[in-house]
Amino acid sequence: MKPVVVLILTCIILSPRILFGTKITSYSTAHGLDNNNVYSSYVDRSGILWVGTETGLNYFDGKGFQPVDMKNNRFGVKGNPVVIQGICEDESGNVYFGTYDQGVYVFHTSSNQFQNFNIRNTPWIGSNQIFNVNYSGGMVHFATANGLVSYRSSVNQTCLSEDKTGGVKTIKCANRNYEIHETSIIEQTKATANTYKLNYEKDFFSDADILNDTLFCSAKCGVHLLTNNHFFKSQIFLNGRTISNDYFLGIGTINNRKYLLSYLDGVLWIDSIKNQTLYCSALDSQIDNDMNFTSVSKDERNKTLLVSTNKGIRIYELNEPAFTQLSLPQHLAASVMCIHPTKFGFYLGSQKGLIKIDTLESKISFKHQENSEEFVNVIYPYNNGFIIGSHSGLHFNSETSGFSSLPKELIPFKTFPIQGFLECGSKKVVFYDHHTSSLLFWYQAEERVEEIKIPILQGTLQSIINLSKNTLLLAGRGLFIFDLTSKKCTRLNDKRFQDLFFTDLISANHKIYASTFSSGIYILNPADADILQILNQENGLLSNAVYNLQPGRKGIWYSSSEGIGLLDSNTLQIQGYAPSEGFKHTNFDFRGSASAGNTIFFGQKDGLALINETNITKTRVKPNIIITQIGITSLNHFTSLHGSYHTLQLKHNENNLLLKLVSTDYLHPEYNSIFYRINQSSWLPVGKDHVLAFNELSPGCYQLEFSHHPYPDHSQQTPSLLITILPPWYQSTWFYIVMVFSAGILLFLVLRYYYRTRLKQQQLVIEKLQAVNQERQRISADIHDDMGGNVAAINMLSSSLLKAQQEEDRTLSFEELTYHSSQLSQKIKDVVWASKFENDTLESLILYIRQHITRQLDPLGFELQFTIPDQIPVLEMPGEKRKNIFYSVKEAVTNIIKHSGANLVTTTVQLVDHQIMIIIIDNGNGLKQKTEFGNGLLLMKKRLESYHGTVEISNSTEGGVRVCLCVPL
Repeated sequence: MKPVVVLILTCIILSPRILFGTKITSYSTAHGLDNNNVYSSYVDRSGILWVGTETGLNYFDGKGFQPVDMKNNRFGVKGNPVVIQGICEDESGNVYFGTYDQGVYVFHTSSNQFQNFNIRNTPWIGSNQIFNVNYSGGMVHFATANGLVSYRSSVNQTCLSEDKTGGVKTIKCANRNYEIHETSIIEQTKATANTYKLNYEKDFFSDADILNDTLFCSAKCGVHLLTNNHFFKSQIFLNGRTISNDYFLGIGTINNRKYLLSYLDGVLWIDSIKNQTLYCSALDSQIDNDMNFTSVSKDERNKTLLVSTNKGIRIYELNEPAFTQLSLPQHLAASVMCIHPTKFGFYLGSQKGLIKIDTLESKISFKHQENSEEFVNVIYPYNNGFIIGSHSGLHFNSETSGFSSLPKELIPFKTFPIQGFLECGSKKVVFYDHHTSSLLFWYQAEERVEEIKIPILQGTLQSIINLSKNTLLLAGRGLFIFDLTSKKCTRLNDKRFQDLFFTDLISANHKIYASTFSSGIYILNPADADILQILNQENGLLSNAVYNLQPGRKGIWYSSSEGIGLLDSNTLQIQGYAPSEGFKHTNFDFRGSASAGNTIFFGQKDGLALINETNITKTRVKPNIIITQIGITSLNHFTSLHGSYHTLQLKHNENNLLLKLVSTDYLHPEYNSIFYRINQSSWLPVGKDHVLAFNELSPGCYQLEFSHHPYPDHSQQTPSLLITILPPWYQSTWFYIVMVFSAGILLFLVLRYYYRTRLKQQQLVIEKLQAVNQERQRISADIHDDMGGNVAAINMLSSSLLKAQQEEDRTLSFEELTYHSSQLSQKIKDVVWASKFENDTLESLILYIRQHITRQLDPLGFELQFTIPDQIPVLEMPGEKRKNIFYSVKEAVTNIIKHSGANLVTTTVQLVDHQIMIIIIDNGNGLKQKTEFGNGLLLMKKRLESYHGTVEISNSTEGGVRVCLCVPL
C-alpha cells in the first residue's frame, strides 16, 4: 500500500471527525437560551440565528443567546411567554414567527419593528394557533388551526385557502411544481396536475426536497419518494437496523448530500438508494437516550445545519478544517522532535527515543526504544531502514534487526549531536547540529565523512537549505552563505538579519521562506537572499514567534506560539487555526514537522497534530458583524438586525453614541472578538461585552470599520458605518458662506463709501480751487468795478488839489479826497472779508451784516434797531453765497441812504425752516413808483437766485419800505 493511502487511512482511524468532516456545538440555557425545549430555528440572510423556544424568541449575539420581547420591540429583554413554532423569511428580508396562541409576529427590516398578525387586528388570519410558517412562490404560508393562509407581503395581499390540512411547501423541479400538503402531494405540469396521497390518514408530510429528479418527502412514519411518476414509501436502514417507522421531521440537501432529521436519531446522511431502501449513516453519534429532535434548518453560505432539540439547539458545521490530535501514551511523556512517514506507518523522534506508529492493521500501536533517554532529532532513510540522529550520534534502524549503531568505519563521530540533515548533491548528506555549529558531510559513494566547524554561527544553527548548486543557506542568529567548494562560511551583511534569530528555512514557489523567533516570516529572493516581503501579525500571522515551516498542497503551513496557520504562497493570504479546530495546545515551540501526501504533521508537547488537507478550506468565512442597538444621547434607537445601517447622520447635540454589536459565528464563539478603527487609525478591541461608546464627538465625518482581527483580510470588505455629526448652525458651511458673502458685501459697501467720500473730498477740493479761482476773478472784478471809480476820483482830486490856488477849493478837494479814500478803504475791507475762508460761517455773516449797517447808517444820524437770534447754529456758509447775501443787504442799505429820507432803520435776522430771513424796514417816504427800486431789486434777485433765494420789497405799515431777503441754508 502506498504511503499516501496509509496516511489517509491513519487519519481516518484516528478521528471520526475527519470521516464526516463535521463539528458539533450545543447551546442550552447555560448559553442564554430562555428554555431548552427548542421548537424552531432559522438563520436569516445576514447570518443572524433566531431560535424559538417553548417560552419565547432568542437571537445569537456572538457570545450566547439574548431574549427578544416582540410585543414591545426590545432586544435583550424577555417578554411575555410565547411558543415559537415556525420561522421563515420573505424576499425583502422580513422574518416571520409563528406562535402557538398569539398569531404571527413579523420583524420588518425597513422599520426595525415587530408587527403582530392575530384574529383581533387581522381577522383574515382565522386563528391565533400557528403550526408552521413557510415562504415559497413569493408568498408566506401560515399553517393555522383553521386551515392554510397565504400572504403576499410585497402587496399586502391575503389569499385564504380551502385546504384544512395545514402547512404547504412548494418545490420546483424543471418543468414541474410540487405542492406538499400534510396528507397529499400535488404534482403540477404544464398540462396536468396529479395528486398523491399517503397510505393512511395517521401519517402526514412534514418536509420535502428534490435531489436528482427524485422528490423526497419526510413524514411521521417514514420517508416517501416520488420518481418517474412512481410514489412509494422507502425503508430506512441505519447501522444494521431498520428505522422506517421513526418520526422524520425534515429533509434537505447540503453540499450535494441529502440529509434526514429523525425525532430519535438526529441527523442522518442518505448514502445510497437501493431497492426502495435508503441507506443512511448517522451524522452525530453523541446523542443522549432521552434527546428528541424537533426541527432542522440550514445555512447554505456557512455549510451549517441547525437542529432543535428538547435539550437546546445543536449546530453542525459540515466543512470544518480536519485537524486531528494524536496523543502519545501518558507513560512515555515524550515530546515529538521529528517525524518520518514510511510505508509501514510513521516514526516519531522524541525525547524518549524512537516511537513507531504502526498502521498496517486497523489499529494504532506504539513501539519505542526501551529505556532510552536519547533525544532523537533526525530520521534519514537509508537502504532498507533509516539513520537516526540523536544527541549521542548516528544510529541505524531497520524493520527486521531493530536499532544498531553505525559501523565506526562508516561514521566514526559517534558522539556528534545531530540536529537535522540536508541532501546536497549526488549521494552527499549534510548532518548538522546547532549546539556546536558543526556540519558533518557524509559522502555515501566514497563511504567517508567530513566534519567542518563554523565558529561564526556561535552555536545557533537551526536550519539549512540549498541556495544553489554550490552554496548552502544557513539560518541561526542571522543568515549565512556556505560555499561547498571552498568550505567557507560568510554572514549576509544585511543589517536587518543580524539581530534576528531564524528558526526554519524552506524553498517553495521559487522563493525562500525564513521563519524567525520574534519577527514573523521573511520571504527571500533565492538568487541573492534579498528580502522580498515581511509577514507578521499585522499581515495576519497568529504570532511573530514562528517555529516550523512545512510546504503543503494548499500553501505553506507554519507552527507558532499561538497555533497553526496556512500561508497561500501565491496570494500571501494567511489563515490561522485555533485549538478549537482539534489540536491540544497553542504553543508548538521547536518541535518537528513533516508532510506526506495530503497530510501535514506538526509535533507538540504531548503528541502530534495531523492535518488532512483534503478537508481544509483555505479561508474561513468571516461571520457577519451587525449593529443591533444604537444609543444616541438619551434616546435609544434599535437598528435592524440585518445590518441595514451604513450611514448615520446626527445633530451636533447628539454626539454621545453607544453601539452594541453582534458577531454571528455561533459555531466558534471564541472567534467572536470584534475590533474597530476610526478613519483608518489603528485597530482597537471593542471589549467582551461588544459595546462601543463614543462621548462628545466633534462635528465631522467618522468612518467606523469593524473586523474580527486587528490584522483583517484586506481581500474581504470589512463592514463599516459612516457617522456624520452635523455642526451647529453657526459652524455650518452655509453659515460660513453667508458670513463670507455678507463680509464681501460689507467690504464692498465700505470701499464704496470710502471711495465716494474720497471722491467727494476731491470734488470739494476741486470746487474750492474753482471757488478760489472764481474768488480771485471776483476780487479782480470788484477791485476793477467798485474801487476803480474811487481810485480814479482820488487821482483826479489829487491833481485838482495841486492845481487849486484858492483855500476854499483846496478844502473842498480835501473833503472829497477824504470821502473817496474812506469808501475805498471800506470796499477793500469788504473784499478781504468776503475772500477769507475762515469767515465761511453763518455767524460771521450775521455779525458782519450788523457791523456794516451800523458803520454805514450810524454816522449819518440814523436810529438803528438790530435783532439777531440768541443762538446761532454752527453752519458752513460758502464764500460766494456769503458775499452775495452781504452785497444784497448792502444794496438795500445803500438804497435807504439814497432814497428813503428815513431816520430809523430796523433790521431783523431770523432762522426759520432751515432758512435765513433778513428783514430791513425804514420809516422813510416809501415806494412812490414801482421802478424806483427796479434796478436794485433785479440785482439782488440775480445774486440770490442761484441759491433758490427770494427778495421781496414792499411798503411797510409804518410808511417806509420793507425789504425781505430769504435764502435756504
